[in-house]
Amino acid sequence: WSELTRKLELKIEVQELNDAGEYVGVEVQPRLDVGSGGIFQLRQGQQRRIVASVDPIANSGTLPIICESITSIAVGSPCVRSKLQKPLDSYQDDDLNALRSKWNDALSRRRDYLGNQIQKYMKKNVKTDVETEREQSLVAQWVCLTEERNSVMVPAPNSGVPGAPADWEPPDGTEVHVPVLFLDLNADDLSTGK
Repeated sequence: WSELTRKLELKIEVQELNDAGEYVGVEVQPRLDVGSGGIFQLRQGQQRRIVASVDPIANSGTLPIICESITSIAVGSPCVRSKLQKPLDSYQDDDLNALRSKWNDALSRRRDYLGNQIQKYMKKNVKTDVETEREQSLVAQWVCLTEERNSVMVPAPNSGVPGAPADWEPPDGTEVHVPVLFLDLNADDLSTGK
């Protein structure tokens, strides 16, 4: 996966104008019962701005992706939520589900191919040593494929497989979930086809 992935760190800071006329970052109160990076402690009536940056994380994969600029940021309105409601976070499964679907389709095609090849060898009454070896190789590939399919749907923690749960203590202000952004690129020209 290291050749196909790259981790990016998105940093967001809400800044308010202080009494000296300078923008300073607002306090973020970390809370275990909140799915986001914490609760921004905003003061009423203050002028605010948002500072955002996206940086690649060192040694997180070799996919050559660089964020040159952030073109826009959309902000919803602050809201009050009951502790009984599901906490808000920015984690979305859309791209992860798209990746799993494409991966599952590719694995299904490979499984069908291996199944057909195995059936051809199983129907033969007399097999040469080469054919017996090939049949065993195909069965071994089929078993590996089954294990890979299981790891697609339920990846082990910290396995590096997209969607694997992260077993880590995030720093204050950081969300626990690590979302997946799936770039469905054409292999020839690395375009999205859109």
